[in-house]
Amino acid sequence: MVAPVNATVPHVLNHQGRIAVEGVNFDGVGQFNFALVNADGTYSYWSNDGSSEAGSQPGSAVSLDVSKGLYSVLLGDMTLENMSVLPSTVFDNDVVYLRVWFNDGINGFELIGPDHRLAAAPWALAAEMVASVGGSSAADVHSAEVLANAATHA
Repeated sequence: MVAPVNATVPHVLNHQGRIAVEGVNFDGVGQFNFALVNADGTYSYWSNDGSSEAGSQPGSAVSLDVSKGLYSVLLGDMTLENMSVLPSTVFDNDVVYLRVWFNDGINGFELIGPDHRLAAAPWALAAEMVASVGGSSAADVHSAEVLANAATHA
C-alpha cells in the first residue's frame, strides 16, 4: 500500500511577459503594477498592493528585473515589496483577467493591453478532480490512480 502524500496548493500565480519600449526590448529594473479584474475591467478582485478599485492602477509598484524584454513574477509572493497575498477566493469568479502596468523609469506608467484572461492551471484541475471523487487531497487521488494503473498493467 502506498501512503498518501499531503501537498498544498501554492497561493501564488506565475506570470511571464515581454516588455518593449519604443519597439526595443527593455533591459533593467522595471516598475510593475498588477490587478486581477472582471471581463470589462470595471471591478478589481485583487491587486499587488491591495489598493486597486474598479480596475484602477494600484498605488505602489513592484520592482522586477527585465532581461532582453522578458520578465517573470509570482503574483501573491509576499517576499516581494508591495506584493499582497493572493486569496483563493479570487478564483471563485468564472472569468478573471490580469491587467498590467509598466514604468521604465523615464516614460511613466503605461497600461499594457489587452488584459490577459487567466485559464485553469494543473493545481486547479487536480483540485476539481479531488472534489468530484470526494478525495481528501490531490495526492490521495493521484496515489489511487497510480495503484489502479499498476494493477491494470501487471
